[in-house]
Amino acid sequence: MKEEKTILALIGTKRKKSTYKILQMFEDELKKYNFTMKYAFLHKIAFCAGCERCLYEGIESCPYYEDIEEIIKKISKADVLFLATPVYCDAVSGIMKNFIDRLVYFMHRPWLFNKRSFLIATTKYSGGKETLGYLDNVVRRWGCFPMGKIIVRMALFEKNSNQVTKEIEKLSKKIYNDVLNNKKPKPGLYELTYFRIMRVMVSFAKEYLPLDYMHWKESNWLESDFYCDANISKSKNLLAKFVEKRVQKAIDKG
Repeated sequence: MKEEKTILALIGTKRKKSTYKILQMFEDELKKYNFTMKYAFLHKIAFCAGCERCLYEGIESCPYYEDIEEIIKKISKADVLFLATPVYCDAVSGIMKNFIDRLVYFMHRPWLFNKRSFLIATTKYSGGKETLGYLDNVVRRWGCFPMGKIIVRMALFEKNSNQVTKEIEKLSKKIYNDVLNNKKPKPGLYELTYFRIMRVMVSFAKEYLPLDYMHWKESNWLESDFYCDANISKSKNLLAKFVEKRVQKAIDKG
């Protein structure tokens, strides 16, 4: 790949230990494929106030907008997003969860369809699957389909790092090929159904959340089968349409 691509690593910890170490291993491997990795530590972001101004008035109205503005700009410029978190009690870290909460409007008004993502969870032993399951759901709702994921169990890594090193080499090559080929996303039944249910809800709540409705209307999602150009299964799309009609019918009945 001749053109340099940028990876933004969104890091759910302030410690430069396990999670950071795995990111550095990916960085070293991905340099071979002309990727540059930039780091964004998320621990200095203020806690979400729950005021929902980002939903009603726009993100610029957030009382703490200044501490997240630069990260949003970096997200906009990046080609690939890495979300990396240690596992805390079978879940993402509080730092990562707060970051996701601060960007709740991404889920209402997704816009990251020209980017791909990769997910990393580091843990002593357990909780990686649950953690990555949550992150997978988040990035899909942002519009940023994941290329892959890895759980690193540090207790095993510390005894023998060769297996993880080989897995990182393999995944780095996959990331390179996915970005190079720029394949269309292939949404599953969940994504297609979620899209259509969100469309019903956005239309229903257009007076309550006018920015959502405007975003969806301007993006031509009120009439389309999905957010972006994608490889859509006909059978899954029909099932999603059926669910959409049932939801709309239930709302119409009140």
